[in-house]
Amino acid sequence: MSERRKPRPTVTPRIWTEEQVAWRLGMSVETMRRRMAELKRQGMPEPDPLFLDRWDINAVEHWLDVRAGLAPVAGAAQASDYERALQNGEI
Repeated sequence: MSERRKPRPTVTPRIWTEEQVAWRLGMSVETMRRRMAELKRQGMPEPDPLFLDRWDINAVEHWLDVRAGLAPVAGAAQASDYERALQNGEI
């Protein structure tokens, strides 16, 4: 009688290779390598040496969200409810 194997869980990796990150950014690996100095200057996260110089895709996604104005910049002061109401002419 053969042993039944448990099904493997479907897991989306959080740590991505250079090729995966380039694909996510919509460019080839060669283009990403050529533009890496500018990407880093613009705040792109560094690859993590603990994970064989691969990227945490959540950090890359957050960087993209900040660039697109979809997430606040870390450390930036957020307007209070009072300040927002004042700016919107509600007070």
